[in-house]
Amino acid sequence: MNSKINIYFTKRQILLFTFIHLLLILSCSNNKSPKNIVLDYKDAFNSHNVDSLLSFYSDSIGFSVPDMRMNISGKSELRGVAEYDSVLNTIMELYILSFHDDTVFCSIREINDWMNLAGISSLYYDNSKFIVRDNKITYIEADLSDSSLSNLRAFFGSFMPWAKENQPHLLDSLMPGGNFLFDTKGGVLFLELLVRWRDSTQ
Repeated sequence: MNSKINIYFTKRQILLFTFIHLLLILSCSNNKSPKNIVLDYKDAFNSHNVDSLLSFYSDSIGFSVPDMRMNISGKSELRGVAEYDSVLNTIMELYILSFHDDTVFCSIREINDWMNLAGISSLYYDNSKFIVRDNKITYIEADLSDSSLSNLRAFFGSFMPWAKENQPHLLDSLMPGGNFLFDTKGGVLFLELLVRWRDSTQ
């Protein structure tokens, strides 16, 4: 009688151990390193699948480009940025420089249709970083290189006066209240303005 009880509990313990072991394996397989999450994020970004891209963000995601005084928070606002990048066919090349705990440091090269129209071959973001917690990106900071910032200032220094003088209604639609519109509509309007600017200045 006692031997049967011991065998029963031994089998039960083995089954419990096996179950816990399987759960641990599954749990580990779903926990990617911050580095791999950032690399997967890059692939999702370049696929221009907005919903796939947003799945990488935490609900409280923050995004900052300090040199442009650009600070965005929350998935709903970043959806607009993702739609904007999709319309402009933005492609991101990302090079990991280092990583520590939940932070991945990298450099980024970005190309898209508006840069092509503006005569800018690409933009570089040096010393940028991603913070990843609980398998979600919680913060992105993209620091423009000095040369890229100089190129942007030179372009907008020429483009903005022309747009104000020649296309004020389109410019007002692109920048309601003086703020750039980052969404599908903003991307389409920016391309339209750039085509007109290029055609009139060449």
